[in-house]
Amino acid sequence: MFRRVEASAAPERTRRPIRPSGVVDEAFSLYAEHARVLLPTALLVVGVFAVVQALLASSGSFALILLGNALSIVASALYSGFVVKFVERLRSGGGPASVGDMFAAVAAVLGTLILNGILYGFAVAIGLVLLIVPGLIILTMWCLAAPSIVIEGRGVTEAFRRSAELTHGQRMPIFLTLLLALVVLIGLGIVLGLIGAVIGTVGIIVMQILASVIAAPVFSLIVAVLFFDLRGADVPVEPAAGPLDPPPAATA
Repeated sequence: MFRRVEASAAPERTRRPIRPSGVVDEAFSLYAEHARVLLPTALLVVGVFAVVQALLASSGSFALILLGNALSIVASALYSGFVVKFVERLRSGGGPASVGDMFAAVAAVLGTLILNGILYGFAVAIGLVLLIVPGLIILTMWCLAAPSIVIEGRGVTEAFRRSAELTHGQRMPIFLTLLLALVVLIGLGIVLGLIGAVIGTVGIIVMQILASVIAAPVFSLIVAVLFFDLRGADVPVEPAAGPLDPPPAATA
């Protein structure tokens, strides 16, 4: 009898089609399920830095205001990286990891994340100022650069290229996903702003900080979900049939 020699096949990646409502729903479900981790860490990172930024801004010094904005970029990069690592842990089904371990992993690429955030924000701002549409295209095309840095260890230029590759052919649903999340958060901001206005100046500041803390996990989760959906997951491929192997030689 002849037998077939099965050729080994490397796993290939499958990508989920992006549905804006599905991505937002998954992000909010993760938020609700893991709020006990996401909110305290947002308060620790985003909230504390927001308080410092508000205090620096109240000084009226241009240098201190600039420093506050720089600290805000650092906080955003650190927290978004943490959320990406957190979602990776959930998606992989791995055992529990401490918050400190995940922040430590992000700290290793924090400089790259900060540079990415500065360049990304600058490019989007220039695009919006020039003609609006280019800014929206850049916003969508490069939105997955930060997860690529955290998960795949890429440099800034490579991360932008990787994000453009991942979003190719899916940019309209990705943009609608980001827009849908923005609408939800604007509604939340209006509600908290009205509450703050009733309290007074201090109330407005407190509610702005609270809005930053509540909103931080939302966009970070959405970007993480988009990244892992578009990056795909390794799935086994049926081994291809190889050439027929001759039967063993008969023994005396």
